[in-house]
Amino acid sequence: MSMISTQAAANTFLEMAFKEKIDVSLMKLQRLLYFANQRYLKDTGSPLFAESFQSWKYGPVLSSIYYKFHSYRAEPIRRFARDANDNVFSLNRDCGDEELINAFYETWRKYKNRTGIELSRLID
Repeated sequence: MSMISTQAAANTFLEMAFKEKIDVSLMKLQRLLYFANQRYLKDTGSPLFAESFQSWKYGPVLSSIYYKFHSYRAEPIRRFARDANDNVFSLNRDCGDEELINAFYETWRKYKNRTGIELSRLID
């Protein structure tokens, strides 16, 4: 069981997005985090995060990520989340937790070319 920080998870998706030059809005980031959590939960029986998703109008939201990036509104996010010491953390591909890495990379592969609105429509 690997619970990870929501910021490291968000930065992992942003790292992939910046590398591939794919725009990620806050809505899209929230949906990617939700789908990764669902995948990990299905594979391991455990959630990725200590923080629970909240039900908002357009889908599930991690409030810590919303407040970290809300200034972008619907625009693409252009920076990583930083901690209080100005450090940037993301997942290490060599962490040894195959289910964890698969949850992120498979979610990214499957959904990277969809918009936040399209991803929201996939959630029932």
